[in-house]
Amino acid sequence: MHEIVKVKKGGTLEYKKWDAEKGSSELVDVTDKLDYFAIHYVCNLEDGVTIGDILKVVEKNKGFLKKISNSYLDELLAEAFSPLSDKQAERMSADRAAGDYVSNCVIKHICDYTPDISEDIETYVCFGGEGPTTDEYCESGWTNWALSCTPANELVDLPIKLDTKFEIGTSLKKDGYKYEKIFEAKKQFTLLDVFNAIVWELTWHGTPEMRDEFVEEMNERVSEVGNNDGAIPWEEFKKEFLKDKEE
Repeated sequence: MHEIVKVKKGGTLEYKKWDAEKGSSELVDVTDKLDYFAIHYVCNLEDGVTIGDILKVVEKNKGFLKKISNSYLDELLAEAFSPLSDKQAERMSADRAAGDYVSNCVIKHICDYTPDISEDIETYVCFGGEGPTTDEYCESGWTNWALSCTPANELVDLPIKLDTKFEIGTSLKKDGYKYEKIFEAKKQFTLLDVFNAIVWELTWHGTPEMRDEFVEEMNERVSEVGNNDGAIPWEEFKKEFLKDKEE
């Protein structure tokens, strides 16, 4: 797999096609041919490509993706290209001013390998956010953000990058699941890897309405817990959790 299809700003796909008669290559727009290029071609992104650009390609190939994706694609796209509400804009502005927000998105390879539990190596492609945080437990001031609870129209203007690092390591039960890297290389992405990872994450809870119901329920539970004196400190819970795992 070495031929490349590039996602361009504005939401198009570009392929360098060899013309045998001319003895040279020419750039061809293949935006409406995702079904042909989805699997066996390397995906590259033009600098500055955003989530919105990729979702425009998804929209233009909705028929194909519906056959292999979940049933919430229409609702996702409708939300992605709807204007922000005043409430959303105010909240996003407040988050940025507070120093806790998503500045860009990234797609990366994830590998799970715990040989004393299973001989299988599980690999998958993950889509998420990156950005600054004021969390006291994050010394670097930079963190990864899950996006499954974020409305799609709040993400469309964010740039996205591909992290081709592919790492295999062990996480042994007997060592308290301490991670140790044993191998690292580069692994490219297909177009299907990229589109599927984004759609999967942004429809994790179903439709936007289903997601909002989940968020509301979680907020209610957090509010109920509050500063409950009976709450167990994290470090104490972690020790008990690992102790149970060992037993």
